Amino acid sequence: MSSQNRSIWPGIVLILIGALMLVRRLELVEFTWRDLYPFFFLLLGFWFWVRIFTDGNRRLAFPATFFTLLGIRFLARYYGHVWWLNMADSWPLLLIIFGLSLLVQYAFTPEKPEKFAGGLIFLFVGGYFLVENLGLAIPWWVERLLGDYWPVLLILLGILFVLGGLRSRRTEENSPGPESVREPASHQQF
Repeated sequence: MSSQNRSIWPGIVLILIGALMLVRRLELVEFTWRDLYPFFFLLLGFWFWVRIFTDGNRRLAFPATFFTLLGIRFLARYYGHVWWLNMADSWPLLLIIFGLSLLVQYAFTPEKPEKFAGGLIFLFVGGYFLVENLGLAIPWWVERLLGDYWPVLLILLGILFVLGGLRSRRTEENSPGPESVREPASHQQF
């Protein structure tokens, strides 16, 4: 996205917020901010998706997925009247959304396998706690394994991130820096 197009976004956001505040102030439409904030998450997610496909910035796949799914979660709670989506019971959905966001990020940047492993770990841990919070039956061996040993998953995730960081540091050290690149013969000074 060019810098010229990027500079209009703050203006568009201010216009939208001002229009919403004016409509509410004039009592043309009755709404509360609780009714609107899921749409802000969706718009933010949509903006990241647009940036991915216009700028080619694949690193934005995580926030694009995260904010889009978060907006859908809040829309389902406030407009879908899904009883179990209250925060006390559904906080594991945040872990699931985080895990799905990591998996989508891995799909866009497959050179980072720690994103895939981390996504699976967050997905399964969040799924376990969600099923437990909703009072659904969990097989005894899964309950025993995850109930007692789930911190091992965090340790494994930490190891994956450390190894990924060391690997990226090693590739940066091995890649030729600007000082090792020679000037073309036509630009060399004699």
